[in-house]
Amino acid sequence: MIRVLFEDECLVFVDKPAGIVVQRRLHAPDEPFLLDLVERQVGPVSLLQRLDRGTSGVLFFSKRGELNARLTRQFERKRIRKRYLAIVEGALAEPRTIDLPIARVGAIQFGVREGGKRAITHVEPIEARPTGSLVALRLETGRTHQLRVHLSAIGHPLAGDWLYGERNAERPMLHAAELELTHPLTQQPLRVTAPVPPDFRAEALRRGLGAARSGVRPGLRISGLGLPENRVAQYCLRQDGFGERGGAMKQVLAVDDEGTVLSVIALALARVGEVTTAADGSEAIRLMKEGRSFDCVVLDLDMPNVGGSEVVTWMKGEPGHRDTPVVLLTAYESADLERELLAKGASAYLTKPVDPDKLAQLVGSLV
Repeated sequence: MIRVLFEDECLVFVDKPAGIVVQRRLHAPDEPFLLDLVERQVGPVSLLQRLDRGTSGVLFFSKRGELNARLTRQFERKRIRKRYLAIVEGALAEPRTIDLPIARVGAIQFGVREGGKRAITHVEPIEARPTGSLVALRLETGRTHQLRVHLSAIGHPLAGDWLYGERNAERPMLHAAELELTHPLTQQPLRVTAPVPPDFRAEALRRGLGAARSGVRPGLRISGLGLPENRVAQYCLRQDGFGERGGAMKQVLAVDDEGTVLSVIALALARVGEVTTAADGSEAIRLMKEGRSFDCVVLDLDMPNVGGSEVVTWMKGEPGHRDTPVVLLTAYESADLERELLAKGASAYLTKPVDPDKLAQLVGSLV
């Protein structure tokens, strides 16, 4: 049974397990493949994207052929956003954008070559150690093997990537964590996330990467479809007691309008407790107005519409939230700004890019 993450009359998003191909292979017609398993489960669908056999995570299918052209245009216009988590070799500690052309160099292999197709990958480190690093990845283009080729080209191949690195893990440690698009019928934003699988967490722990002990809670992560958690995702921990204090799991709200940054923050904070995420200040306020209470709130200062400073001002006027610790994050480093924010009621102030260990330790001390 394939886990369905989200389904409606138009689309179905599934959690692809590692180790299964997406479509039938001509030289192995009897091998199970994902498209067939999904159709057995939900009925006829159209395949519009692929993941490698060794990659796990979120993948969607269309249930209505007349909508396929609209979805294809979103791919062409780069309006379908995919974010991945990966374990890579070595200490990859600095954010970077990889802009290197990719071309076929063998029967099944691709490489960086002049004259190849332009390919752009954005890398955001979450935790870096000599034994390996946990990183978030965002594709700006969608070339075959792009993430694997780019990471290998900068000297940090995926752990377990037998084709571009070494066969030193169960599989290439790449997980499609999040996919965001515009619903082809309602024209509303739709974001779906997939939980980090056990083999990925186990490899991270083997390499001493504590942030990956967390996983994404499966289920709906959607926008604008009339559901109560509009653009809100929740992250939860393995049931190993990690992050628990005094018996009850601490509740932390993380707010940032940049999806990749938000994922990095959420994974770091999952060491402290259960994390709810929101994409801007207005969503954060809505959650609290709906009765949600938190042990700590981590806010980006600069967000469209309602920024972090406005959220702090609102919280300080609400009896149920005025005593909640608030950590503000910003790309600007200024002693005057820090004094101003602390005077407004913020508990602490950190500059970006945020060190995951430092953030987790700070929030842990506040809750």
